[in-house]
Amino acid sequence: ALARASFRHLGQCAFELACVSQIDRRVDRLIDWPAEDRRVLENALARGRGVVFVTGHVGNWELMARRVALAGFPAQTIARETSDAGTTSMVARFRESGGVRTIWRGQDGAARQMLRALKAGEILGLVIDQDTAVQSVFVPFFGKLAATPRAPADLVLRTGAALIAGFCQRKTDGTYVLSMREVPVEPSDDRERDVLRLTDALSREIEGAIRRAPEQWVWMHQRWRTRPP
Repeated sequence: ALARASFRHLGQCAFELACVSQIDRRVDRLIDWPAEDRRVLENALARGRGVVFVTGHVGNWELMARRVALAGFPAQTIARETSDAGTTSMVARFRESGGVRTIWRGQDGAARQMLRALKAGEILGLVIDQDTAVQSVFVPFFGKLAATPRAPADLVLRTGAALIAGFCQRKTDGTYVLSMREVPVEPSDDRERDVLRLTDALSREIEGAIRRAPEQWVWMHQRWRTRPP
């Protein structure tokens, strides 16, 4: 039942993205952004050091980025290029049409672009709930160690940016609601321990979002493929 519901949800997301121009015209009604959650982002941006915004493949992450950018917040996202250049270009155009710029992590200068975005006080979005070929650390995910990208932790520790976890999850009436929470950074004199602690905290935020709506996660991904030495 959960497998069927998960594929049904992804199908709905695909149709929503295909009809995104209509969604843009009614974005305030279709994607609720409670005032208290909006203030989380506004307060973090007001410090002037940028925001590392972390989410997972939960709900509709593309609509979340679009909702934030259309509200006037400067947003960039980190993504991996697809195996097809045409598809990569299509994805970039789709995001740009909603005000979201994409930094392709495999391209030269990607790291400098990330740092420039934070220095300019912008939002830098990362999705970290998949086992991919990037620098990772092992933290628990649903009770089992999972290789999890460490980039968000490294970025906030290096730059002093704020760290926020957020999600865009479908409600029973078919509309969405945004939720955002700032994760305290509190650096110590042990960088690796801080990276593990922050990555673990972010992983627990994603796990919590999945528990709220388990059918809205991409269960078909091999999340625990890489094992600890």
